[in-house]
Amino acid sequence: MSYSSPLFSRLMKLALAAAAEVRVERVRFGSHTTAVVLSDGRLGLAMHFDRSPSGEGRDHAEALMAGRPARDIVSMLGSPVALESSVAVACINALEPGGPVRSAGPVQSGGSVRDSQSGRPGHFLDVMDLRPDDTLGMIGNFIPLLERLRPRVRHLLVFEQIEEEVDGILPASLEPDLLPTCSVVVISGTTLVNHTLDGLLDLCSGAREVVLAGPSTILFAEAYRGTPVTWLAGSRVHSPEEVLPRIAADFSFHDLRPFLHKILMPVGR
Repeated sequence: MSYSSPLFSRLMKLALAAAAEVRVERVRFGSHTTAVVLSDGRLGLAMHFDRSPSGEGRDHAEALMAGRPARDIVSMLGSPVALESSVAVACINALEPGGPVRSAGPVQSGGSVRDSQSGRPGHFLDVMDLRPDDTLGMIGNFIPLLERLRPRVRHLLVFEQIEEEVDGILPASLEPDLLPTCSVVVISGTTLVNHTLDGLLDLCSGAREVVLAGPSTILFAEAYRGTPVTWLAGSRVHSPEEVLPRIAADFSFHDLRPFLHKILMPVGR
């Protein structure tokens, strides 16, 4: 049975409206990544959690999804099938209307109407309202950023899908107890793919700031209003012709950074 929630319903409604008559041109899967190319040349990305041996079935899935209306692929959002869930998120990211982005500069949480519609370039570290007495919770693989963040807060709690604490990284099983104590939270956009975002947001109701970050983040700010999310920090692909072969060659999102624009969007509550 497909996963559904008010947030996912809003995301699907906005994406279906954006899909219009667009078709999916190509789909490519890496070991952990998904790329969807639309008939108008736009490309969207997402992480996937397919762990079938040697990627069995991925070539078949690529062939089945190519040429279909984008609306059909968007309708897979929430699918219990790992590749379908991922390709839906990647397709929605390709459909995100985007538009010209503004130059970076100071902005208050909540931003302007124009910010929330088209976004602005920048990294979420530049806009997060971090204070010396904060407890910062991070869900996902943000390890390269930890040394930059640790001096800015009192406590830094990092959660991953592991069984026991390793080198200060906490198991996700502790999230229900510790996440409600966090005043600021950063959540990986991959939680849209594995359908854990809603449950995590329920644990963040007391947080002052919640950032949804990473290339899997769907940049439809309107859908997140009424949730604890205050910022979206995603990516737009500026060189699709460079990205697609690299996905097929199993490049990671980290490797793809030269071909991505980091985008910030405030979410009005």
